Amino acid sequence: MISQKITLFSNSRSGNAMKKNHSLYRLFLLSNLLIGWQSAQAFPLLPIKDEDLTPAEKAWLEDDSNLNISVNEGQLTYVDPALTEGNYALENRLRILKDATQTQQIEFTQCHKNLDAINSIEIVYNPKTTTNLDVLSSTNIANIEVGADKVALSKVQKGAQICIRGISTTLTYNPTLQVWELPRGPYMRKFLDGYYPMHLQEVLELGESNLAFVKLQIKNGPAIQPLKQIGQNANGTTVTFDYYFEGRLQPTYQFGVKAP
Repeated sequence: MISQKITLFSNSRSGNAMKKNHSLYRLFLLSNLLIGWQSAQAFPLLPIKDEDLTPAEKAWLEDDSNLNISVNEGQLTYVDPALTEGNYALENRLRILKDATQTQQIEFTQCHKNLDAINSIEIVYNPKTTTNLDVLSSTNIANIEVGADKVALSKVQKGAQICIRGISTTLTYNPTLQVWELPRGPYMRKFLDGYYPMHLQEVLELGESNLAFVKLQIKNGPAIQPLKQIGQNANGTTVTFDYYFEGRLQPTYQFGVKAP
């Protein structure tokens, strides 16, 4: 049985499972890079006996000189959007509510797109800050169960999509900078200990609130996104961020209070 867990707003995985402990593992590693991060799990690694190999084949397997595989180990890197096409993508609409500065709450609508065929997936949220989870729409998913802090999917077909709505209590005031902050992430597309390109779109909807977008901060990465990846409507009530990246992305959006 193949299963997958997608954890939102937290990640605790550690280790270095991508290290090569055997020459035959290199073939499996190369296959993963070629066929994708989730679909690769459907294929078992079949053992090959040394006596089945010719001397030339053994020498080739043990030779690292022509092996040039670069695996991102978590550092944030922006990539060409073309590298994310056809892969898992995430879209978030973050609506800053009218009374957000009192409740610290936002409403989010989150769409997971282009999921791989897999038997079961759990989309897990932070139970301390997330409430009112609800599924708005889905395609190519046989069964969906909504819990207090997670949404469990089963019999997911290739190209499946699901959109989830909820309330997140994550807006905080920074007295030092005198701004309101909305931290997000870490976001990542990960297989074993390697990180691969993905597209994340986050849209801030500020129309109902008394807050205005001020600045984007990126933790452990470039401080400013390329301008072509940021869009803002004429009156500043909607701000769109398109991130094409690999590694771990942790954006924080900063807001100031509008003048009366």
